[in-house]
Amino acid sequence: MPERAPHYLSLGVAILAGFWTAINAPATRLFEQTVRALDLTGQVLSPLSLLSDSIATLVAMALVYFALTEGLARVGFTSDEG
Repeated sequence: MPERAPHYLSLGVAILAGFWTAINAPATRLFEQTVRALDLTGQVLSPLSLLSDSIATLVAMALVYFALTEGLARVGFTSDEG
């Protein structure tokens, strides 16, 4: 098996999860409600929304990467390096 196969497989799936998360923007509604409740609208809302969506995407990618890497290691799909 190639040395870095589990890494590349996990990275590929994490990137796909990142695309899915970015497209669906799961935190947008909750974020908008929270920001509007704090009376922060207009010029502040757009950059904060972008930052919130970016953080949600990166967290989703990290969770998928680490979960898949750990899952592959538990079933024995590891690199040659050990």
